[in-house]
Amino acid sequence: MRSFILVSLLLLAPAAIAGPNTPPSGTVRFALTGEINTLDPVLASTEAERVCVSNLYDQLYEHAHHPRPFRLKPALAADFPEVSEDGLTQTIQLRKGVHFVDDACFEGSRGREVTAQDVVFCLKRLMDANVASPYTWMFERKIKGLDRFAASSKKPSKNPTRSAYRTTEGYTEVAGLEVVDDHTLRIHLLEPTPELPWMLASNWCSIYARESVRRYGANLGRHAVGTGPYRLLIFEGKEKLTLRHNPRYRREESVPALEGGTTHSLPRNDTVIVRAYKDPRAAWAALLADEADCAAIARDAFTTAVDVRTGRLLPHLVERGMTLHRDERLEIHYDAFNMQDPVLGHPAGEKGRALRTAICLATDDVYALTRLYTYGAERVFGPILPDLAGYKRGFVNPALPGERETHEEALAVAKEVLEEAGVDDTSRVPVLKMHITPDVGSRNAFAIFKKQLAELGLRIEAIAKPWKELQKDVTAGKAQMWSSSWHGDYPDAQNFLMCFYSRSPPSVNACRYSNSEFDEVYEEMRGVGPGQEREELLRELQDIVVQDAVWRYKFRRINWKVTQKSLEGYRFNGIAPKHFKHCAVKVSK
Repeated sequence: MRSFILVSLLLLAPAAIAGPNTPPSGTVRFALTGEINTLDPVLASTEAERVCVSNLYDQLYEHAHHPRPFRLKPALAADFPEVSEDGLTQTIQLRKGVHFVDDACFEGSRGREVTAQDVVFCLKRLMDANVASPYTWMFERKIKGLDRFAASSKKPSKNPTRSAYRTTEGYTEVAGLEVVDDHTLRIHLLEPTPELPWMLASNWCSIYARESVRRYGANLGRHAVGTGPYRLLIFEGKEKLTLRHNPRYRREESVPALEGGTTHSLPRNDTVIVRAYKDPRAAWAALLADEADCAAIARDAFTTAVDVRTGRLLPHLVERGMTLHRDERLEIHYDAFNMQDPVLGHPAGEKGRALRTAICLATDDVYALTRLYTYGAERVFGPILPDLAGYKRGFVNPALPGERETHEEALAVAKEVLEEAGVDDTSRVPVLKMHITPDVGSRNAFAIFKKQLAELGLRIEAIAKPWKELQKDVTAGKAQMWSSSWHGDYPDAQNFLMCFYSRSPPSVNACRYSNSEFDEVYEEMRGVGPGQEREELLRELQDIVVQDAVWRYKFRRINWKVTQKSLEGYRFNGIAPKHFKHCAVKVSK
C-alpha cells in the first residue's frame, strides 16, 4: 500500500505533469565528462573531480564569476593579504563565524567554526608525502620550513589517518605557517610570491576539517566536509553526485552586473545533480534529451551543433532557446625535448638547438586541429597566452611555421637551419625516440609526425607506454621526446615560464632546461610588481625560450558548452569552474 501511495503522489506532482525529464523545482543538472573517483581536494585530478571539488569546498580566495578578465575575490579570507615591504611575509585575516557543514565527524554532529589552524592543517596535508598529492610542486621552495616538513612526512609515523601532524610523531614544525590567533594566519616566504593568493584559490587548497580526515581516513574522497555552498547528499560512485545547498553557508550575493541588475543570495538553487559520462557523446546526448541543463559539445558532434563559418549555434538549437558558450582554456599543448639528451639537448650545443628548431619548423598541427580536435582548439605560438599580461599581439616564434607560411616554405627554412649548424647529413643523426601513449589518437598523430620528420631525413621511433609510466620516465629524465600539456594554475605568464626555470623541480621543469640568462631575468621578474617593466621582462623570457626551442608549441583547447533555455546565471571559467551556485532554472508559469 505504501508504494502505491508514493507512486500516486508522484503522478500528481507538477514536475511529472511537465514531462518525464523535468527536474524537481530548484534543481540544476550538469553533464560532465570523465569519472568521479574521489572528492579529496588534494587528490582530485580528472576534470569532473575538479569541477565537483570547486563547488563543494571553499578556499581562502576564489575566482570572480567572470569569463574574462580573470579576477580574484576573498572567500574564506576576509580580505586580500597584507604584504610586508620586502614581500616575504603575507598576513591573512579569516572571516569570522564561518562553520563547516554538519557532519558525524564532529562532536554532536554539529560543524564547528573554521580557524587559521585548519588552513595550516590543509597545507600540511597537501605536502604530506604519504598522501601523495600530485600538486605538491606548487608550494615547493616557497614557504619556510614546508619542504623540511614534507621530507619528515616520508618517515613512518603514529598518524595512520594523517589527521594530525605533531612533532612527537616525527613531523617538523613549519615556521612559515604562523597562527597569530584563530582568525589570523601569517605566511613567511622564502622569496617574494605575489601570486600566492592565486595559488590559495586552487582546488587543492580547499579548506576541510581535520576531524573528517580522522574519521574517514582513506574514504575521505567519498565525503565532503567543507564550508562551500553545497553539502554532499548522495555519492553514487563514478557516475553521479547529488548536492544539496548548505544551510550554514556564509552570506554571499551574486554580482548585479552579471545578473541583469538583480542580486541573488547564493546558492541560487536547492539541489545540483551531477552526472559524469565516460563518453563525451553521451553527455551531449543528455543535453539534447533534456536530461541536463548544461553540457559540452562532443567533438564528433560539433558540426551538427555549430556553424563553423560563423561560430554560432545552428538554427535547430537556436529554436530551442539554447545558448552557446566559448571558453579558451588556459593551457598549452606541446612537444617537449629532454635538454640533457646528448643528441637534442644542451650537450649537443648548436647542433642540438638546430635539430630542435628544424623539428619544430618541419611539423605542423593541421591534422590535430582539424581531425583530433575538430574546431575545438587554436594554435599557440609561445608561453604567454593572449589572456595574460605580457602577451604581444603579432608575436612571431622563429622556431614555428608562420600563420600564413606553407608547409613547404617552413620545411625549406628547417633545412637551412640544419645546414648553417653543420648538420649536413641527417642520415647520420641517431634514430630519435618519442614517448607516446598507446591510444589510437596518439598513434595517428605520431604517424603524421614521423612522416614529416622523414622529409628532413630524420628517423624516429615510438615508445608506447601508459600515461603514468610515461610520466615516470619523463620525471626520471629517461624520455628523449614526448607530448604533454601545461594547464595554468593561475592566470599569470610566470606560471608557464616557471617550466623553464632551472631551480623548478622536475615535475615542473620536466625538460631539465638550464639557461643562466633566463634564470637571471626570471629572478629579476619575480621581484617586480605588475606593470610595464614586468611585462617587458616576461617578453624577454619568452624570447629566450623560443629561440632555444625547448617546446614545440601546438595548441590550446576551446571549451564549447551549451545551456538550456531555462538555465540562467551560468558563466564558464575553465581555470576555476565554481559556477554551480550562480545557476538557477527558470520555472515555467
